[in-house]
Amino acid sequence: MKNLIPSLLILTFVLHACKDDKKTDTPAAAKSMSGKVEGNSWTANEINAIYLNEIFVLTGKSSNGSSIVIRVQLFPGNEATIPYTLTYDDMDNAGIYMENATDPAFSTNQWDGSKPFTGKLTFTKFDKSTKTVSGTFNLDVKRAIDGETRTITGSFTNVVYSDKLPPTPGKTMTAKVDGVFWSASNVTAVEMSITESIGIVGNASNSTSMTLYVPDDATVGTHNVERFGDYMAQYNPTSSTFLYGESGTINITEHDIVLKVIKGTFSFKASDGTDEKEITAGNFVASY
Repeated sequence: MKNLIPSLLILTFVLHACKDDKKTDTPAAAKSMSGKVEGNSWTANEINAIYLNEIFVLTGKSSNGSSIVIRVQLFPGNEATIPYTLTYDDMDNAGIYMENATDPAFSTNQWDGSKPFTGKLTFTKFDKSTKTVSGTFNLDVKRAIDGETRTITGSFTNVVYSDKLPPTPGKTMTAKVDGVFWSASNVTAVEMSITESIGIVGNASNSTSMTLYVPDDATVGTHNVERFGDYMAQYNPTSSTFLYGESGTINITEHDIVLKVIKGTFSFKASDGTDEKEITAGNFVASY
C-alpha cells in the first residue's frame, strides 16, 4: 500500500511548536534567521529548533506565512565538524519550503537523479552548554505536483535549541459539507499494522462522521484521494450511509513518526453512487 517513490517530501520530525529552552542565558533578541528565496529577501520572525535523538530540526516562519524547515541527522559528539549534504532521495536529511500553510510544499527530495545534490547545512557554532547554534544553508527545492522550483540561501545566528519533547497537540477535525460548517466532537486515530496505514476518524455530535486513511509513513505534501488507494477519505451522513471519496486531495503539513502526531488539510467529493457531498476546507490534527 506504500508509495515508495523517492521524490516524495520528508517526514518531518518536529514541525509543530518547539519552544526555546528558557534555562539559557542567550537573549531572544540575539537570534536570527534570514536569507533569500529566488533572490528575494526572506526573514523569519518566528524561529524554533530542536535537537533530540540525533535529529536536528530548524524552523523559521516569516511574517507573510512562508516557512523554511531543515531536518538533519547529526553525528553525536561531532555535530559541527562537517557540512551536512542534502540529496534528491534522502529521507533523513532534507529541507522544505512552504509559501503558506495550505499550498503544497517544496522540498529538496522532490528531485530525481539528474540533480543529486540539493542542499547543504553547515554549522559555524554548536554550543551544547548554552544550546545555541549558528550556521548557513542553501536549498534547491522542488514541488513535484507542478514542477516549480525555488533556490534558497540563508543563515541563522544564536538560535537556542530545545532537547525536550514538545507537548502533544489536541485532536481536531473540521470541514465544510456542501458549504455548511462541520466539526468533530471527538477525533481518534489508529495505526493499523496489517494495512500499514493510519485511520483518522472524526465523529460529530449529529451522528455524522468523517474518516481519512493515509499510509503510516505519510509524507509532507499533497496526495490525491482515490477510492482504492494509499490516501482515502469517507463521509458518513448517517451510521448506515457511507459516501466514499472519489476525488480530491489530502495535504499532509506535518507528520512526526516519533511523537506520532499528524496534521493536514483535505477536500474531496464523496459519493455512494446516488448521494453526493462536496467536502471542502478540511483541517485535522491527530495523534495515534
